[in-house]
Amino acid sequence: MLDLNFGSETDRLAAEHHLPKRYIDKYRKVSESIDKNRIASISIGKYRFQEGIGMKADKMLYAGTFDPITNGHLDLIRRASRICEELVVGVLNNPSKKTAYSIEERLDMIRVATEGLENVITDHFEGLLADYVLEKDINTVLRGLRAGIDFEYEIQMAQMNARLYKERTETIFMMTDPSHSFISSSIVKEVFSYGGDISGLIPPQVYEYMKNIKGK
Repeated sequence: MLDLNFGSETDRLAAEHHLPKRYIDKYRKVSESIDKNRIASISIGKYRFQEGIGMKADKMLYAGTFDPITNGHLDLIRRASRICEELVVGVLNNPSKKTAYSIEERLDMIRVATEGLENVITDHFEGLLADYVLEKDINTVLRGLRAGIDFEYEIQMAQMNARLYKERTETIFMMTDPSHSFISSSIVKEVFSYGGDISGLIPPQVYEYMKNIKGK
């Protein structure tokens, strides 16, 4: 059963889950119903509390260029998919940035890499991240961190986006698995362009996809 010992715990829970106190109060009001009906989870606002897990985001976005998707990306996608109801992997289409693969090719590579992750969907967008987030009613944005230099950039972007999200969306950070911390799409593309072996850096299905495109 869910831990419903609120009372003086309201402040602690609000801080722990980064939620407004009004959500905690609403959650407390339905506690008797949860206990009576043996409900394992419940949504309040855009958040879901689930037995044994705590807060789960209803809809999370992991956005990037993914040119191509790497094992580092896939590791974050798998982990994030366990803490949200729906994870949107959003491919950013930036006309001013030259990419090796088209939007459709990048989407296809993500789809084959995430096959079997039932709550993961793909999409693409242009323009401001905040505009897409608000339009799609996304309540959590995921960002991955590989090293300190990532953090300095990402925290600056997160603070800017927080002003644009209108208190409707939060940014969360996940540390990359150390075994993937050196991997970047740029390195993968460069090594691949010279015929180097990139197995182990990207999902096997994506590697085959890239070789098929190169062979055309």
